[in-house]
Amino acid sequence: MDFLRSVLFIVFIFQFKAGFSLAQAGQEPAFWLDQVNTVNTDPALSWSEKLDKVEAIRIRFLEKNQKDGVYAKIIHRIADYKRILGDFSGAISLMQEAIAINKSDLPHAEEHYLSFTFCNIGIAYQELGIQEKAEAYYDSAFSLHKKYPEETFPPAYISFDRRTVYSFNKGEYQRTVDLLDYALGSIYGLEGTIQETLLKIKKGRALLELGEIEKADEIFQNSIGIFESDQASGELLGFAYNAYGIYLAAVDRPEEAETYFSKAMDLYLKMGYLGSVLASLDELYYTWAKKDDQKALKYLYQSREYLEPYPDSRENMSALNNIGATYTRLERYDEALEYFQQAMQIAVKGFEPENDYQNPTLAQIRQTDNYYEIAMILKNKGEALAKQFQKKKSDPQLLDHALTLYRLNDQVIDLMRWNQQSEDTKAFWRGYTKPIYEWAIQTSMEKKDFEGAFYFMEKSRAVMLNDQLSEMGALRFIHESDLYKEKEYKTDAVALKTVLLEKEAGTEDFQKATVDWFEAQSRYETFIKELEQRYPSYYQYKYDTSVLSLQRLQEEVLDHNQAYLSYFVGEEASYVLFAANDKVGLKKIEAKDLEKRAAQLIELTSNKSKINSDFVTFKTAAHSLYKELFPEEIKKYSRVVISPDGFFLPFEFLMTDPSDDNSFLLKSQALSYTYSAGFLAKNQKGYKKHSLFGLAPVDYSVEVQQASLPGADLSLKKIKSFFPKNKLLTHERATKQNFLDLLSDHSIIQLYSHAVADTEGQEPRLYFFDTSMPLSELQLLGGLPAHLIVLAACNTGVGRLVRGEGVFSLARGFAAAGIPSSITTLWEVENQATYELTELFYRFLSDGHSSDVALQQAKLEFLKKSEGQSLPYFWAGQVLVGRSDVLKPASSLGIYYLYLGIIMVLLAAVFLLYKKKKTNWKPK
Repeated sequence: MDFLRSVLFIVFIFQFKAGFSLAQAGQEPAFWLDQVNTVNTDPALSWSEKLDKVEAIRIRFLEKNQKDGVYAKIIHRIADYKRILGDFSGAISLMQEAIAINKSDLPHAEEHYLSFTFCNIGIAYQELGIQEKAEAYYDSAFSLHKKYPEETFPPAYISFDRRTVYSFNKGEYQRTVDLLDYALGSIYGLEGTIQETLLKIKKGRALLELGEIEKADEIFQNSIGIFESDQASGELLGFAYNAYGIYLAAVDRPEEAETYFSKAMDLYLKMGYLGSVLASLDELYYTWAKKDDQKALKYLYQSREYLEPYPDSRENMSALNNIGATYTRLERYDEALEYFQQAMQIAVKGFEPENDYQNPTLAQIRQTDNYYEIAMILKNKGEALAKQFQKKKSDPQLLDHALTLYRLNDQVIDLMRWNQQSEDTKAFWRGYTKPIYEWAIQTSMEKKDFEGAFYFMEKSRAVMLNDQLSEMGALRFIHESDLYKEKEYKTDAVALKTVLLEKEAGTEDFQKATVDWFEAQSRYETFIKELEQRYPSYYQYKYDTSVLSLQRLQEEVLDHNQAYLSYFVGEEASYVLFAANDKVGLKKIEAKDLEKRAAQLIELTSNKSKINSDFVTFKTAAHSLYKELFPEEIKKYSRVVISPDGFFLPFEFLMTDPSDDNSFLLKSQALSYTYSAGFLAKNQKGYKKHSLFGLAPVDYSVEVQQASLPGADLSLKKIKSFFPKNKLLTHERATKQNFLDLLSDHSIIQLYSHAVADTEGQEPRLYFFDTSMPLSELQLLGGLPAHLIVLAACNTGVGRLVRGEGVFSLARGFAAAGIPSSITTLWEVENQATYELTELFYRFLSDGHSSDVALQQAKLEFLKKSEGQSLPYFWAGQVLVGRSDVLKPASSLGIYYLYLGIIMVLLAAVFLLYKKKKTNWKPK
């Protein structure tokens, strides 16, 4: 049973009427189709009775007529009844016959009616769980809507409605919003209809899941009045009540929410729409879960009573999973595990566990289309096991069961992410599934399993960045012509996304930009799926889930005097894993509010007047965090790589001695940062002598409206003395296009410019003389050969923090484009200090120091030379992210040797010519 079917009944009746009415031009077609309509709209008939009656009409029709367009409409209706009754093969067969007739030139065949049949066959495939085929038929239905907009509103609307049902139920909330925005801007005849309001409410529902409460609030406040007027009744009104209840629950008004859910249920019960009743009961459970678990259980038990005739339904699976989660909160762990196993048996056909700790195999899970549901069951079961162990520590086998489950859950999360299309949806689920990794790290610590803890730490961070790098690497397996097409499709989608982000939501321009971007993005996604099918090596490399081992980190990635620190900030505890060539360890950090305290310290340090007037507070906070975050075991190592989580703190300004104003950690350790240990290993590039590309607009065009950066050009001239092989662009030559044209010609990139971070919902962007470049455009720069980019612009290391993934900054954007190392800034700093520090960095880098040591020595030298600028405000904001390689400058003498060689060849040629002429000369 699929509870969503009942939601669509009223819409389908509307569809049938509209579809059949189009054929009533002649008396003979109308005679037959009126009979079908009469049967179809008779509320007293069951679906099987309707099937029998319309089948009788079909037989009578063939006794007097040949198969034609009228016959196609009759079997279209029969097919839909068969679908509803579960005879999918019979339904699809009849729909294919109807399609063949309406594609022909038979009498009464109508091309536009294909849209109705394409829509219904799509629904059949969706209910069979074959979503890819369903999507293809929905696309065909909508293509005909573009050709016949006035005749095909119903299938166009229903196709999108069904697609959003699927994407929402799979947790693809941003994808749902994108689909709905496209539908609202592209379906002809939608404006001003009750269907438009329905789609807007669905958009509000998805926004709630994404945490966009204010945007959702506006939609619900504008929509509920429409439904409570005379414009809606019956199931549509019930849908509105249910949706508004969800909104009220999301804003923590549970009693009011319960009232609206009850109103919806009363309507649904009167109409006999069991599926919709179950949907309301489900929401009532979520409304009271964690607030009043006994009341929440009451609603789950009520659902189970309705579901007794449907033991294998998704709704029963959901109810069982939720009962298990509730029992976990009530500390009834054994009962919880029983319910999780029952839910899993529905989710994975053929799974017959021998005990409550057994799990399905990954191969069994891959045979399903239930990745989202399975991931949630495993997540809840994992929590139950973790808490059960805390209660029964005498049973060490629980740890083994738990770690096995966490590994499997991680693999299913990978499968789920690969099925998700929107980056925002992936980011949402990275945060939602983060607790799984907290329990896994905690369990690994209990077992003293450092390899396991390292694995789960790696899988808890920057996975989307790793996916981007894997996809970029996989492109080498495809043909050059397809590589060009991939770039073309991607460029179109990114360019139109940039246009969309500049439009004001709700305007006509926004709707048009949404339609343009969605179509371009769909073309790109379709092409990528084709590549995955045509190039097995591309697919295999792109979806490689291997993780760098702890042993390889110690032996191959870290130098002998280098240590690695990886942090995990969880809801209940935080952890730090440390590793070096000769040691490894894992510690629990007892301190609370780490993210809050780190943010407060950053806020204090990044304000020159505040830190100057309250340096005592700074010292106290910086020393406190040093003691809590920096393990004693790694203090002997002169170089340390840090993989942060939850906060990005420049450890250089932490203080080792609160009584010494200059006891910065900078003085004893050269520090660098990384998105993950795997990022360091994945971005190794061959040794070469390095050239410099420097860009500094200094002044900006009137359109860009940015303040000038006086002295940036002079600083570049100083830097070029350290890297003789160079190319510098300043003033009006420092354009975006020149930057893109020369970016691939050099291994070190130096930028002096302005940048804005994603602090108010705006996409991070970097400014050039003539225009700016948003973060999203950086994904077009894949496979850059550069080794290092120095982003001497304000806030290039700042951006939107995604739990379980990291900060989405400009620096990360260049990392995703293949540049393994960047120096980035965490706050705004005065120009002169930036110039001096950058110049010193290049001086030490050119001397043969690794980039982390070069930056450390530059900061130490800056502290010696710069009077009045010793505060961390001036120097701590520039940090190295990524690999810390030695980058020796290429000599510029090569070109001179080339010129000298050419000159020598020319001189030799002249000499030989002269000698030959002299030999051949004879006096007259």
